Amino acid sequence: MEKGVVFGAGSTGRHVFEMSRDSVEILCFVDSDETKWGGIIEGKEIKSPEILKSLDMDVVLLGTRMGIDEVPQQLKAMGIPLEKLNRSYVELSVKSRILFLQRFAERVYKEGISGSVAEAGVYRGEFARHINRCFPDRTCYLFDTFEGFTEYDISREQEESLTVANHLKNVNVEDTLSKMPNRKNIIVKIGRFPETATGIDDTFAFVNLDMDLYEPTIEGLRFFYPRMAEGGVILVHDYFNKAYPNIEKSVADFERELGRRLYKAPVGDDITMAIIK
Repeated sequence: MEKGVVFGAGSTGRHVFEMSRDSVEILCFVDSDETKWGGIIEGKEIKSPEILKSLDMDVVLLGTRMGIDEVPQQLKAMGIPLEKLNRSYVELSVKSRILFLQRFAERVYKEGISGSVAEAGVYRGEFARHINRCFPDRTCYLFDTFEGFTEYDISREQEESLTVANHLKNVNVEDTLSKMPNRKNIIVKIGRFPETATGIDDTFAFVNLDMDLYEPTIEGLRFFYPRMAEGGVILVHDYFNKAYPNIEKSVADFERELGRRLYKAPVGDDITMAIIK
């Protein structure tokens, strides 16, 4: 059996670990976020990427969507042969979601589906820039604390789902906005959702919910679903992610509130569920 490490100690890294543990002996996790070093995931320690220089390993499994371009550069700088990097899962997952977005955007314009677009849970804006690109003439709302999870949400979540107190904190708002191809259409809402949605009276054609936690996600469904145009789509990220079981629960609980099932379909990226209005 090959020996390897998972590069990325977030939800994607855990997912890659679960998928690979039967074929690769996972030695440890590594992550560029030093606040995670020393932590434990499934009995495996989270270490600095520097450990890769001295580790006897066969493969580095890419376990972060945010690092699809950054990790190869890091490995090259450390003298790690890029042939050891396996990024097949992340590349397939990321490209699948982007292709879904592109094809759906084409249908929106062809079928005349009205409404703005939005993302709640922006982080560094990697997916938001594709939303902004695919809907070049639509108002694009970006909701995020840009400071990671709030203490309130952490205290509410940690007993039932994955929570890392320092998760998603290394964000610069201006850097995020600099990636947007149609920045003039961007409206940034900084703070905890749903408070940041107060006063918004709009219809939506497309929304991406990527907030990782139960309460913000169900509040996102409560806010956006009634405001979706007919034929509009809400993507619920991490719906199939075992590290965040409360995401699926938030959708199920919202369906119970509605008193009926939503029209749902997997996107094809192994992690996201589409809700169709």
